Amino acid sequence: MVKSLELHDFDNNNNAYFGLGQKKIFVFDGSEIKEYKRKFNFINQLLVDTEDNLWIATETGFYKKISSAFENFTTETGANEYVWSIVEDEQQNIWFASYGDGLSMWNGEQFKKVTDYKGVYNTMQGNYFYTGAILATNRHIYFPVRENGILQFDGSDFSLVSGFPIGSVLDVYEDSLNNSLLAASTAGLVVLENLKSPGLFEKKFNESKIYIKTIAQDKFGRYWLGGEYMLNIFDGKEFIEFPNEQFDYDHGAISIFMDHRKNMWLGTTSGLYFFNYKEFIKVAKNTLKSQVVSFIETDTTKLIMGVSEGLALFDLSAFYENLDENIEILDEARGFLGFDCIRNGILKDSDNNIWVAASDRVVKFYPDRLERDTLNPKIYIHKMKAMGFQPEDVRTCNIFYDKDTVIALPYYLKNVRIDFHSVHFTASEKIKYKYKLIGYDNDWSHTSSERFASYTNLPPGKYSFEVIARNIDDVWSRRPATVSFEIVPSFWQTLTFKISINILIFLLLLFLGYFILNLRRRRMQQREKTEKQISELQLKTIRSQMDPHFTFNALNSISTAIYKENKENAYRYFTKFSKLIRSSLEVSDKISRTLEEEIDFTRNYLDLEKIRFKENFNYLINVDQKVDQQLTIPKMIIQNYAENAVKHGLKHITEDRKLNIDIKQFYDHIKIIVEDNGVGRESAAKQKQFSTGKGLAIMNSIYDLYFKLYKIRIKQEIEDLYDEHGNPAGTRVIISIPSE
Repeated sequence: MVKSLELHDFDNNNNAYFGLGQKKIFVFDGSEIKEYKRKFNFINQLLVDTEDNLWIATETGFYKKISSAFENFTTETGANEYVWSIVEDEQQNIWFASYGDGLSMWNGEQFKKVTDYKGVYNTMQGNYFYTGAILATNRHIYFPVRENGILQFDGSDFSLVSGFPIGSVLDVYEDSLNNSLLAASTAGLVVLENLKSPGLFEKKFNESKIYIKTIAQDKFGRYWLGGEYMLNIFDGKEFIEFPNEQFDYDHGAISIFMDHRKNMWLGTTSGLYFFNYKEFIKVAKNTLKSQVVSFIETDTTKLIMGVSEGLALFDLSAFYENLDENIEILDEARGFLGFDCIRNGILKDSDNNIWVAASDRVVKFYPDRLERDTLNPKIYIHKMKAMGFQPEDVRTCNIFYDKDTVIALPYYLKNVRIDFHSVHFTASEKIKYKYKLIGYDNDWSHTSSERFASYTNLPPGKYSFEVIARNIDDVWSRRPATVSFEIVPSFWQTLTFKISINILIFLLLLFLGYFILNLRRRRMQQREKTEKQISELQLKTIRSQMDPHFTFNALNSISTAIYKENKENAYRYFTKFSKLIRSSLEVSDKISRTLEEEIDFTRNYLDLEKIRFKENFNYLINVDQKVDQQLTIPKMIIQNYAENAVKHGLKHITEDRKLNIDIKQFYDHIKIIVEDNGVGRESAAKQKQFSTGKGLAIMNSIYDLYFKLYKIRIKQEIEDLYDEHGNPAGTRVIISIPSE
């Protein structure tokens, strides 16, 4: 009988919390009083916050009870250490079998150590129980044990299952339709038919694979046998191994479960798989990456799984209706304080509450008490730090709820970090945030648990930072926390300065455009001048080609031949003369032609001169075989020098007139050598009457234009020849033309 209630407080549902004698806590829900199982060392104060969390201040520490949906049992409350199996008997007592700490029983009020089994299981391994204990349809409890097979309890006495092979049992499964018991043992798969006579079905696995650790049955009555790296199906006669030709599944199974729709769920070391008898499907691969060690259905809508972080609550209805993979992790933030759930260490009792074995405790989960956090989290911005590129360029602004404050920053402090947080009592570590900087990105960021936002190299301008928070149940803040700031531009970043710079750039471009147009105009004028010079040279070369005296003499020779009725000679002279005229006119608009064309033109010219000199004239044109006669050279470059040799050298001698033209190939150029045996330049200069002396000047102009147009430099050398007595004996001209 409670005599004094010294401390009290109320939650949002009007449940009253009382401290009795400063050591125990009781909860009154309006109809009955329940004791909070944990004992404390002198409670000083109780407080229920706005989120219904119970805060307990004691002499030895500060405690928080997060959720009434979970009740934690540890060795301090009388529970066994290292509980691996949980099973409920016919009287609704909960049995706990531990690995190394024996058996205990929970009668609804307290734990009671069980030692009666030691009379039959009293060996060196007598306190070691494995996972997967079950209550069979014959009302016996079967406990997997170490080294001695299976320990059974019939409601009053303990005994070992007789005839069982020596070895440890890692899991048991009852086939209620066939009234048989299957045991996954270190000796292989053992089937106890009619729960009486054991029969051993040997199955040897690859040495790299572990023992069978879990057994389940599918809708066809086949047994599924799983281990960390193996999965087999046994139909009573033969084994089907995975992967195989039909299914390439190779992830093993440390826990297997058939749901209310007869589909199979497989827990592996790397997540959750679903099998619908057509294919294996990886489920929630982005949200559930830890190992799944146990399964239980609360009803047809929820599937509970034991995972490394705690419990995973999977929405079966949403999965079957829309293929939604909604998984909620119930961990420490939700009130599940255990970690590293035990394989197959899970039980749904007769009151539909879930018992879970974890590494350091047993947790009782009340699914109907699991409440949602509907409070909108409050969000605060508490600090803004602005930095430049120099270590000394730092400014820290402390912000205390004054959202109307506008912070002015100089232009060089353009790297900003803003720190924020949400005050939330239930699960502050699970709070998520998203934010945006109006005036910069304007879109919300990705959701993150980071409690700061950083921006670098912000341009001058006005900004408003907003941040909102989301609690563990996806409820967002009603309104964002904000802070406004401005990065003040320097004078060169102002609009006036930018306009001035743009005007200056415009004027510069205008001047540059004028300069370019003027340059183009001058280049065009120069090109026109060059083209005019070329045209003038072309006319000069045409005129110089056909010396008036030569033309007169040629026509006179033709008329004489006609007069003497030497028609054949007249025709031959006239043909060569016309060919020479035609060749000259065909290239009148060009300043260059091929070497072959130039040689042919020069030969026609010399043939006519030979007629004029009454055959008292001989010439020889010798071309080296290595010379490329398709090489482009200035027009008249050979004929002009040959004509000079005839007009100024050979003309003034009366006999044995000779002209030799040699064209030779050297390494990277050709040489054209024009040599005559005339009177020489000095004597010719004294005797000239009708020559203008501009032929060589014209050639020099052609060479200069040729270099400007084609970047080819042509050189000429003129030598005077003398006989052994020192008398003039002719002239030699050497022209060098690059051939590459």
